[in-house]
Amino acid sequence: MMALAVAGCQSTASSSVQEEGKQITEAFASYKKAVADHVYGESWQADLSSNYTMSYSDDTKDTFDFKASLKQENQNVSFTQKINSNGASFDMEGYYLDGRLYNSYNGISYYEDMTYDAFVKTMMVPFDPLSLDESQIMSIQGIEKEDGTVQYVIELQPESAASIFSDRYDVYGLADYDDYGVKEAKIIQCYDSNGYLLREKTSFTMSVSYSSQQVSVLYESDLQYSNNNNTSVSVDEETMDQLKAYVNYKDIDTSMDEPENEGDTVLEKFRSRVVSYLGYQKRDDGTYRLEFNTNEMYQIDFENCTFTYGRYSIAYTYNWKTDVASSSTCNYNFETEHSSDGCDVSVIDAMKEVKQDLAMELYYCDLSLEDLLAEMK
Repeated sequence: MMALAVAGCQSTASSSVQEEGKQITEAFASYKKAVADHVYGESWQADLSSNYTMSYSDDTKDTFDFKASLKQENQNVSFTQKINSNGASFDMEGYYLDGRLYNSYNGISYYEDMTYDAFVKTMMVPFDPLSLDESQIMSIQGIEKEDGTVQYVIELQPESAASIFSDRYDVYGLADYDDYGVKEAKIIQCYDSNGYLLREKTSFTMSVSYSSQQVSVLYESDLQYSNNNNTSVSVDEETMDQLKAYVNYKDIDTSMDEPENEGDTVLEKFRSRVVSYLGYQKRDDGTYRLEFNTNEMYQIDFENCTFTYGRYSIAYTYNWKTDVASSSTCNYNFETEHSSDGCDVSVIDAMKEVKQDLAMELYYCDLSLEDLLAEMK
């Protein structure tokens, strides 16, 4: 068994010894009953995480790590979130109160009305236990501890695991990539003697093709509940006054004081604003670059009308004058939807994302890609 299988129901997931207990003879029937009969407390605390590690054929890696802690009482929630993507970190904190999400991110405090189910999806890890049919399971082991805690270690059929992962856990959309498949998938679920879910821990080993490279993907998630029926979410008067000052997310003002002498055209305004609005650095060759970390960057070449996204040795370039994107293996014309030889679906999808990235950079400069393209005609 891999490390996941010995992690057990305790928070010390690094344990290397299988927890002792009585083997459950009819493990699948016991598991189905545990899922069907599981209960939620009126209040609880949860710590959860979701992690992707993507290993490329050129020995480079991308990582995405999400962690969150939350307290819930009668569907009112206080929470913190931390995202780390290839060394770039983002922290968020807020509340979900009476059907409204209050969030603070990157110095902006805003609210958004949403259902509780929609809020749960922002946590990236499902709150409910995975329910499986017997045909989806390759093997299952059940262990009952002396304190009544029950642990199930489940190995999934690879064919079933692919749809389970894409439907329940994936936020990257890996199923849309070429050659998507799951090689191995394992689940741990733990329940206490009262039927409360204590933990669900997952591991999926997958592969996809991306930009003519074979990519190995390891996904792991961990959800741990504690303090069932012994957690409170209270918001004092001062905090409520602060929350009332939050703005609707639709009304967030992305504009800034316009620099002097920035010109009249969309292109001139964009060139003037990329430094003050977005933090790009002008380089000696006249291009403007924004580096996220040592591995990823955006680059704008105003003289040649190009926007480039680079990651390690891979680069995708979009030309807003010709409406054509290119890489080392592919050219794609957005107007005619014609692609050259060597363009697989994943490469074209990556190029579409780069064009969308440019649209977002223009948006944050209070401009639009539609206006820029119209200006080029």
